[in-house]
Amino acid sequence: MSRHIVLVGQMAAGKTTVGTLLARRLGRPFFDSDRDIERRSGLSAAEFLERNGLEALHRLEEAHLLRSLRGSAPAVIAAAAATVDRSLVRRRLRGQHVIWLRAPVGTLVERIARDPRRPILGEAEHYLERLQRRRRALFAGIATGVVDTRGQTPESIVDRIVESIRSG
Repeated sequence: MSRHIVLVGQMAAGKTTVGTLLARRLGRPFFDSDRDIERRSGLSAAEFLERNGLEALHRLEEAHLLRSLRGSAPAVIAAAAATVDRSLVRRRLRGQHVIWLRAPVGTLVERIARDPRRPILGEAEHYLERLQRRRRALFAGIATGVVDTRGQTPESIVDRIVESIRSG
């Protein structure tokens, strides 16, 4: 349990909610890219996207994750979904506990619809299906554990993550 625990997955997979609970349970600091963007820029991720564009948002998300990984105290880190697209990030995640929070597109669309702060491009379902197809192998390639979140409470997801880390 001396390594960082990095939660990866598509937007709305539950990384922030689960990460907050997991960090509290383990007594670790929690680092979240959306919160970091808001703190640093004064804008939600959706507002930052609208003003600065997708590439600028992804660079900021990558910088957040790399900064968080440099911390010496083991932390829980919620990584923005797009960070998995970067080969540097995938290399830096080696040796960490990387938990892929997996959810079907329909579940993600329902969650996004309830949160207007989320950045989304185009028709949500088609956009997320494209991303899911493109990133599935990337998430699988870096994950040391996978937790399906559909139909699970955040607390039960945390239980599964803790059990996975302690047994593996």
